[in-house]
Amino acid sequence: MTLQITTPDGSEAKRFDFKGYKEFDGEQITQQEFNRFVIDILFEEYQIRGVNVYDKNYDKDNLAFNFIADLGHSKVGFLVRLNNAHTDKFEEPDVNEINLLAEKNGCTPRLAIANINTFETVGFWKPLKIGSNGFRNGIYSLYVVEFIYKSLLIDNASTTSENATNNDLVFVFAEAWNNLNATKLKEFLDINFHYYSDWVFDVLPSRIEFLNYLEGKFETLRKNNIKPIFSTVENQEGQLALLFDQNGEKAIFYIKSNNGKITMAHMAKYNNNSDLDKNENQIEETVKRKQWWKRLFDRKSN
Repeated sequence: MTLQITTPDGSEAKRFDFKGYKEFDGEQITQQEFNRFVIDILFEEYQIRGVNVYDKNYDKDNLAFNFIADLGHSKVGFLVRLNNAHTDKFEEPDVNEINLLAEKNGCTPRLAIANINTFETVGFWKPLKIGSNGFRNGIYSLYVVEFIYKSLLIDNASTTSENATNNDLVFVFAEAWNNLNATKLKEFLDINFHYYSDWVFDVLPSRIEFLNYLEGKFETLRKNNIKPIFSTVENQEGQLALLFDQNGEKAIFYIKSNNGKITMAHMAKYNNNSDLDKNENQIEETVKRKQWWKRLFDRKSN
């Protein structure tokens, strides 16, 4: 059973009423059940959005992906693990072995780490600690689950040493869109770069995944002889963003950077009745209140 709740900070998250699985017993829900629980959650979140997900299993020894999702632009093999704070530390996957497994399955390898909070008493959420809480027949068997994505791709590409400002980096993106060429852009993407889009139920947690995705979009535009329509906009603090017009629907594209590298980019729906400063607030409100799944996946850019 799932219901939406409002958390103490005013944001919305997805709440799960979970009492374990029928084939298990005992007063407390076991680690094996929680491992299965988080795999089932993530699998179903993609499935209910029409994503083709398959080959689900509950392997925890890094011998197989827990499931594969065909996202259209790529196939992603997921290893789903509980956060170490909840239980004994999971075994860190050997990146070389995982990439061989991914090549065998024709997919991109990704780790999804689940953070779980449980409702201990009225108005009090507490991190799950297996063996200390998480009771099978508790009065408040409620859980909020968030995932952090980590790419398992091997990335040996170099980055530029140029110390660019955030606004400089917006112009680098603009140049890429103008020329439909990301050659220069890739040098400015941080190795832990994350990309978000309000039109896509997924997070691209690496520059390799993003560049593959972006090149696919550029190739489609080139084949159809389509030139992206966008302009540079500025808020009251002098921060730049790109305002796109996609068949009459506007989108605001903004970035975050650190030490001259782009750590995050977001293509967000734009409110036509707002100026850029107000729209930034509207974007944050969208993240917090209107799209609970943006809470499901923790937006950490480094």
